[in-house]
Amino acid sequence: MLFQGKATQICISLSILAAYQTMYSYVQPFRTPDDNFNMLIGQVVTFAILFCGLMTATDIPALDSYPDDLFVVIIICLALIPAFLLLYIVTGEMALVNKTRQNIAAKVKKRKEALKGGARKMSRKMTGEKNVAVEEAAGAPAGGAGNKIHPGGE
Repeated sequence: MLFQGKATQICISLSILAAYQTMYSYVQPFRTPDDNFNMLIGQVVTFAILFCGLMTATDIPALDSYPDDLFVVIIICLALIPAFLLLYIVTGEMALVNKTRQNIAAKVKKRKEALKGGARKMSRKMTGEKNVAVEEAAGAPAGGAGNKIHPGGE
């Protein structure tokens, strides 16, 4: 690789990353805005880590009398940002999935109750039609007078 382990390598990486970020922000290759945002966060974190690495490689902490491990701690914290963002997104999606499941279960339960009520009405209607058909087949008038099939019909 070019300039292995030198500050120049980090500067070249920062330049390439800045050009890529600009192109990426213009094109937005993912379908959903959330995915584009997640990629942008990853790019910004990578840029910040490279910048902190550049400052460490050029001995800025020693020249400006910063604590020795300050930039190492900053790099570690920056590297954890995508992990926390991912955890936040996953918990948010799981909450959304659970809410959707509850809504679907409530709609299914409501639909089943509606179907049961409709089935009872249909059963009564069909039973009534069956009685009329049986009475007509037996030669009795449909009103039930002289009905020998059903008790109390005569």
